[in-house]
Amino acid sequence: MDKVCILTDAASQFTHPGFPGYQYVWIIPFDISLRGLLYPEGEGIRWNYLPPSTLNGIKPCLKSPDAETLYTLFQKHAKECSHILAIFSSSELVPIYKAAEEAAQAAKNLVPITLIDSQTISVGVGLLVQMAAQEVANGQDPWSIEQKIRKTIPKLYTLICTAGLSYLHEAGFLEKPQAIAGEMLNMLPVLSFEEGKITPIEKAKNVRAALDFFQEFLEEFEDLKHIAVIQGVSPFNHETQVLRNYVHEIYPDVPFSEHSLNLPTAILFGPRTLGMVILEGE
Repeated sequence: MDKVCILTDAASQFTHPGFPGYQYVWIIPFDISLRGLLYPEGEGIRWNYLPPSTLNGIKPCLKSPDAETLYTLFQKHAKECSHILAIFSSSELVPIYKAAEEAAQAAKNLVPITLIDSQTISVGVGLLVQMAAQEVANGQDPWSIEQKIRKTIPKLYTLICTAGLSYLHEAGFLEKPQAIAGEMLNMLPVLSFEEGKITPIEKAKNVRAALDFFQEFLEEFEDLKHIAVIQGVSPFNHETQVLRNYVHEIYPDVPFSEHSLNLPTAILFGPRTLGMVILEGE
C-alpha cells in the first residue's frame, strides 16, 4: 500500500471542483453552536441567514473535533493509506490543529502523519490542499510534498474586511466594548494574517475605501499565481464585480476565482465580510 491521504477542515474552499487529485482529499466537518443549540456539521444553518451582529445573544461558535475524534479518524485512514498529510486552517483561528497534534502523537505507531498549519483560512487553505493533491496525483513522495507546501505558505496573503465586529468578539479576537463601538460607528477594519494571527492593517471609512485598499494591496505584486475573492452579504454583496473588473484589467493572465463565504468563515467573521486571497509567484 503506497497511498497518501490528505485531510483538511471544512473552512477550506477550493478554486474549482474536481481538481487533480481530489480523490485523495477528505474534509473534516465542524459542528456549529448557535443560541446554545448544537448543529452537527452545521446542518440546518445557512451562512447568509446569520444575523449581521451577535449582540442579540446568538453566541455563534465553531466546534472543532477533539483529539479523540481525530485519533479515530487517523486510525481509519491508517488502514487505507501509507501516509496522512493534514493541512488545517490557522491554529490561531480554530483549535483543530492543536487537537490534531495530540491525536497524531497517540497515532504515531499506526501510520506516518504530517501536520501543516496553513496560517490562513478559506481559499488560502484550499490552494495548499489542491497543490498537495496535484503532487500526490503526480506520484511525488510525502516529504517532497510537505516541503513544497511549507515553502508556499509565506507566499499566501489573505485580507479580510468585516462589518461584523461582534463576531470577532465571539471568536475571541476583539474585546466586547470595541465590538459594540465599532458596529455603532459602522467601522470596516481590514485584517491580514501574520504567522496565522489576525492583524488589523487598515480602518476603512466605507466600502469604497475598503475596495481601494484591496486594489492598492494587489498593486504591490508583480508575479501572481492566483487571485481569489470571497464574497459575503451586504454591504459587500456587489463588490466582487468591481474587483473582478479591476483584476482582469491589471492582471489579465492571472487565474481569478470568486467564492461565496462559507459557514465556518462566516461564524468567525460574520456574514458581512469581503475577503481576498493572493498566491504570489516564484
